[in-house]
Amino acid sequence: MTYVIIVIIAAVALFLIFRDDHDYSYTRGKDAKKTYQPEAPAKPVRPVQPAVPQNPPTAGVRPILPAMDFSFLNRVRFYSALPRTSMDTYITGLRYHCTQSDLGLVMGTVMPEPNNPRDPRAQAVCRNDGKVLGYIPRADLDRYNFFNDGNRVCLFAGKIESSVTGTPHADIRIFLPTDRNYVENEIRAYLASVRSK
Repeated sequence: MTYVIIVIIAAVALFLIFRDDHDYSYTRGKDAKKTYQPEAPAKPVRPVQPAVPQNPPTAGVRPILPAMDFSFLNRVRFYSALPRTSMDTYITGLRYHCTQSDLGLVMGTVMPEPNNPRDPRAQAVCRNDGKVLGYIPRADLDRYNFFNDGNRVCLFAGKIESSVTGTPHADIRIFLPTDRNYVENEIRAYLASVRSK
């Protein structure tokens, strides 16, 4: 019997200790009944507006999103029999060809450069306005040659960013020239995805 009383007292004590009434405000009236009073709603917080620089730099800086000018595709030959596939890699040699004004989203072509004095297998990565940005890394050339076994001019899209050390870096996605509408849509989708990162 004593054991039962101890268990009941312990259960009541635990209930009182661990009951979850911290979200409520109770007041005792004259009749000693508990009445619920909801908490006052929180005041809305006005978002802080970021500071706008007085003179934002505009001269010589490319826009974040390049003009979706796909006229450079007119210079590319398309092959409808090719598979609709892509390859991810990066651009090497950016520090020799790019400046801070080249940072941002980019698209263009990847074309063979057989007269390259360092490596006749070199594949130049050129922006849609024709500027050479760099090259496919030598370590990825075998994979690229397997991907593009006909050594055709391919299309690419990517984002040039400044690394921790201040040198430019760009991850890119390369597309086989299979169908113009398909490639154009894939470039748009890829640029939208990397823009949000």
